[in-house]
Amino acid sequence: MVTRTQVMARALHTGAAMTRTFVVSNALTLTLTLTMPLGCSSASEEGDPIDDSFLSGGKADGFGFEEGSPEAVGILRAVNEATFEQLDTDAQLYSNAARNIVAHRDGDDGEAGTRDDDPFDTLVELDAVPYVGKSTLASLYEYADALGYIVPTPTGEIGALVAELEGMFPHGHGNGTWEVTSREPIEMVREYIAAKWGDDPDTQFDYKEDATSLDNWDDVGGPNPPAGTLTFEAALDAVRGGIDWTYEYDGPDNIAVKNADAERFLTAMRDAGGRFGFDGREQHGCAAGTHFLLVLDVGAETPRVFGIDLNPCVE
Repeated sequence: MVTRTQVMARALHTGAAMTRTFVVSNALTLTLTLTMPLGCSSASEEGDPIDDSFLSGGKADGFGFEEGSPEAVGILRAVNEATFEQLDTDAQLYSNAARNIVAHRDGDDGEAGTRDDDPFDTLVELDAVPYVGKSTLASLYEYADALGYIVPTPTGEIGALVAELEGMFPHGHGNGTWEVTSREPIEMVREYIAAKWGDDPDTQFDYKEDATSLDNWDDVGGPNPPAGTLTFEAALDAVRGGIDWTYEYDGPDNIAVKNADAERFLTAMRDAGGRFGFDGREQHGCAAGTHFLLVLDVGAETPRVFGIDLNPCVE
């Protein structure tokens, strides 16, 4: 993770220092020294050129972080949640940059929370906004960091990360941990099936390796419930779908935050050697089938399979 000191140091060659004050809450004001490009010493001036870019080769040029990093997630959360006044005053962006960020995010009707909203999903999308360049990114980094939005990627054993992810789905049914003997992902799934359901895993389920969706009835093509391993992207899509369903009444900002948290958890699991799978058998009596996400702890002293119910149905 890039530190605040590193971000500020990487801007030194382009500007002069100025004091920036970030209002974190009514009770806390954080004063920082932030380097701004030469010629940008007051809020009345233009700021970044209209076509300035902070990206180079997929990475925030000069800052050292990239798409999906804690810094990127925090900055995107900040621009998706802040009002124009907060960007203009608290984050101390130049007004033209703040105005264009809000205009993009709030859509043609200019109102937040309506159907035409277009929240920022990537740094590329933010970089395309006129007058948003390197100095704007530096200010947004400091603002997001001051608000606690830049959270390091979680580390630790896969079981602890699974517990964090499970906490996002409070209505899960049948979650659990199953010890297995194999370290081959598809064989781990087969052992889990036998332990959880008491079935012959070879005759009661149809299997798919590296499936691209948690709902794999058509993908597998057999007469039995599907099960198998998932790509990382499919696991992430499944979790996002569960979050959208579980928190559908909480508003897009809250869903965006939870999706970002979930992505960090799954990324940390993958980086710790974890793999992903699925169990397509209905878990309980809800009208919609409840499909299990499986997290395969291949590298544990005793290999384990964790099951997480992503369906919010409470029947």
